[in-house]
Amino acid sequence: MEVACGFLWNITDECPDNCCEFVDRGGMKLFREFCEENPDSWNVIKNLLGLLGNVSEVPTLHKDFMETEIIRFLTDCVKVGEEGIEVSYNSTGILCNLITNKELIWTVAISKEKVLATIEAAVKSWDLSSQRSINYNSLTPLLNVARCHYCPVAQLWAVWALANLCQVSGGKYSVMMKKENGLTLLAEILEDPCVLQEVKKYAQLARSEERF
Repeated sequence: MEVACGFLWNITDECPDNCCEFVDRGGMKLFREFCEENPDSWNVIKNLLGLLGNVSEVPTLHKDFMETEIIRFLTDCVKVGEEGIEVSYNSTGILCNLITNKELIWTVAISKEKVLATIEAAVKSWDLSSQRSINYNSLTPLLNVARCHYCPVAQLWAVWALANLCQVSGGKYSVMMKKENGLTLLAEILEDPCVLQEVKKYAQLARSEERF
């Protein structure tokens, strides 16, 4: 199961068609049932969350996450310390992609406010120097969320992630930041008086001269 989920994680990366195929073939039901029956299989759940992270980058599929059991499980995973910060980080990313979609109708029993409070507490508890097993082929998903000034907590997650990647794996992601106009976005964040100081702190770290 772990290998299969890892394979699906890879083939859905930046591939909306495969993400749609996963959902159309009952992938969300599979996710829910596996997590209910195997709540302590964190190595598999980590890969499943990575896979769902890819799915959550496709806005037309966000409605398929609108089940109370799924959102509650994802929110609980934000608080989990298993697999380093990977389980917490992956579930946070999914929730941030959903919450920043202005067109998504939030139909689940758990409130956005509760989800956001859980996310904020988690991000503030993470070690910025955490080594990650994640491998981004593009920073576009993070940069898109980092632009969401109307959702400060989601913006905090995205900018924290950029700072972490640049600190831990600077070479690769420094090139991506330049190529994908990430530095311009960080400069805009730093100049915006409405942005949280905590977000600006991580934006400054992500664009530090010594890493670029």
